[in-house]
Amino acid sequence: MRILLIFAIFIKYLILLNSQQCNKQGQFLDFLNRQCLNCDQACLSCYGPLQNQCTQCNSDFYFSPQNSSCLKKCETNMQIDNNQQTCIKCQTIGCDQCDQNNTCTQCFKNLELKDGLCYQKPDTCKNNQLYDYRSNQCVYSCQKNTIENYKQNL
Repeated sequence: MRILLIFAIFIKYLILLNSQQCNKQGQFLDFLNRQCLNCDQACLSCYGPLQNQCTQCNSDFYFSPQNSSCLKKCETNMQIDNNQQTCIKCQTIGCDQCDQNNTCTQCFKNLELKDGLCYQKPDTCKNNQLYDYRSNQCVYSCQKNTIENYKQNL
């Protein structure tokens, strides 16, 4: 965890240095050669020339925080957040895969898909138990992330 924090601080430092040294959007500072180089064509700003070194995307692309890339469409199990121009994880509870509009297309094990939502399959658990999709097991009390009586609980 500490290494990630140090890496994040280093990247922010590079971005700050980049913004102070290169006057044009879509460029980054090559420290070794002390010159501004172009980012990947999908990147509005970046810390390197590769597609997975973007920090912000051009208008026709969406930023994927999973791999620091700018994509034309989000990966499986991700949806578009138009406000932030990013790809975010599906927001439907129990959903394993969704489309770009956050309509669920596949549910986790022991859940079934109906009208874009995930419901507990009948006879998955005993009458006095609930299915916890995060741990893939039946539980005796209503905990966070459980689905009860074929309806979703937050």
